[in-house]
Order: sequence, then C-alpha cells, then structure tokens
Amino acid sequence: MLAHNRLSALGAGALAAFTFGLLGAPSPAGATEGPGGTAAGAETSGKAPPSRTTGGVQVPRAQIARITGVSCVPAAHCTTNPHQVSLHGTLLVQGPGLRAGMILAFPSSPGGTGKVKSPQSRLRSTSAGLVAVVPNAAHSGKVLVLLSKKRWTNTYGPLQLFKHALHPPVKKAPPPVTPVLAGGASAGPLEGQGMWIWYIERSSGGSVPAIIAQAHAAGVTTVFVKSSDGSSNYWSQFSPQLVAELHAGGLKVCAWQYVYGTNPAGEAALGAEAVANGADCLVIDAEEQYEGKYAAAQTYIADLRAKIGAAYPLALASFPYVSYHPSFP
Repeated sequence: MLAHNRLSALGAGALAAFTFGLLGAPSPAGATEGPGGTAAGAETSGKAPPSRTTGGVQVPRAQIARITGVSCVPAAHCTTNPHQVSLHGTLLVQGPGLRAGMILAFPSSPGGTGKVKSPQSRLRSTSAGLVAVVPNAAHSGKVLVLLSKKRWTNTYGPLQLFKHALHPPVKKAPPPVTPVLAGGASAGPLEGQGMWIWYIERSSGGSVPAIIAQAHAAGVTTVFVKSSDGSSNYWSQFSPQLVAELHAGGLKVCAWQYVYGTNPAGEAALGAEAVANGADCLVIDAEEQYEGKYAAAQTYIADLRAKIGAAYPLALASFPYVSYHPSFP
C-alpha cells in the first residue's frame, strides 16, 4: 500500500515557441546599412572619412551614433544565443553616441527592419548599460536607433523574437543508479523514490527533459503520472509517447487513476488502457467516494485484474490513516 502523500512536480506553464522570421548570420558586429542606403553611423567599404556633412555642418565621425552590439539580458531569461529574446524581454544596446531617451525601432513584420513608425522602445540607462524592453508588437528582424524623423543609426541583427519566456538550456543530469534488490534483481517500479505528477503541462513548464532532470536530481527512479479520472475521462497526457520519452530518460513510469465507485467497470477499463499504453505499474487513488462501496470495489478489482493479469504491479494510494475510515473497502 502506498501512503497518500503526493509530490507534484508543478511549475510555471509554458507555451510552444512561436518564432518570427529566421536568424541569419549578421555582418561584422551585426551591423548593416540602414533602410534606403547608408544611414548615419553605418559602415561603408573603403577608408572611412574623418567627418560627415549633416545639414550643412561638418559632424566628427566620433559623434555619429551607431550600434555595435545588441544582446539579451539577463542570462536567466535568455538562451545561449544572445540574439534570441522573448517579447517583453530586455536587450542590452551598445554603441558610441547612443544615450538614454533614444528610440530603438523593431520590425513591424517578420524578417523586416525597424522604421520610424514601427514598434519602438525607449533606451534607458542602467548599471549594466543602455537597455530596451521588446514591445509586444515587435517581430524578428533588424533593429536600429532613431535619431530624428529622417536620421537613424546603422541596422543591427537580425534578432529572433519568441512569444514565450526563454531560459538557459537545462543541463542533463547523469542517469540515476537503478536500485538492486538482494540476489541481484533490479528493483521494480514500486521500489525506490517516486515523484507524483498531476498535470504534465504544469510540471517543469511541460518540458519532459526538464522533468527527467528534476527526477534525477532528487534521486527519483519512478514517475507517477495521472492517467484518468472516473469511468469515462481518460487523460491524453498519459500516452505511449510520454512513456517512451521518460523511459529513454532512465525512469520508470506508472499511471495513477482517481476512482469514485459509481461505474467500477468503466474505471477498470480506463486503468487497463493506461497499462496498455506502457505503464510500468498502476496506482489506484480511491478516497472518500469509495467508502461503503464494497460491491463496487470488488467489481472494479475483479474486472481490472481480468484485463491486466494477476501478476501486474498494482498499488493503492488512499487515506494515510486507514483506521480513521473503517467503512473503506
């Protein structure tokens, strides 16, 4: 009998990546020409002149603003690629002549270039340098800093934007040592440490590799995942694909179903379905709804055993103090 003590690996939800455009190889330092030709601060081929004429006035080249680098910050909210950032994420913008209050313009369509009327974010000064928050309407592509309605810096990029939050990749932990019983036999799925999961999508952001890493870090050898609720609600999260991925990560996978006793034959059928989908064991979560339902309990167990066999690993997760519930079958 398993004690009624669930450890749910619940985390923040995460959506699938929605990528705007493609990340290409930028020119040196990511800098390119601005829209419509060489803009203020853009590099050109050949020897650079010492100054430029702007509005009839000679402007020293050192005073012309230009972008030399744009990268995602902080590291905890970024991938290993500095040009990947999430919407509402933060970019560190570097370059001579740039200052707080200037406008960083983003593409208004995938693969485009920032313009005067495209999504914008104002540069602000921090201890790390000048930063800008990616606006919600921005898309992947090249950015630039607006100097006036008709002047801008060189473009930089392309940057790759995502709708979901970004994080550094999870480092894979070494597979756990499989417990060995006396006589050299490998431990079964009900031996060793276990971890309960209610909703896969809320566990480690729905990332199976992250779930595997968390299990290894805690010395867990078996993951218990909910497979059904009642007699007609099979949870699609417990699938052959999920079982295969967790097995590939060195874990045993057991299903657990919540039962009520109103339709024991239907509950037995859903338990057998989880077994057919690859579960290494099945755990019955029966609680107060089953109190007093001795006939239903007998029907459920008889039907279930007939479908999964007499030797299949089957366990009960119920009240921690059984003596408090004398009418429980």
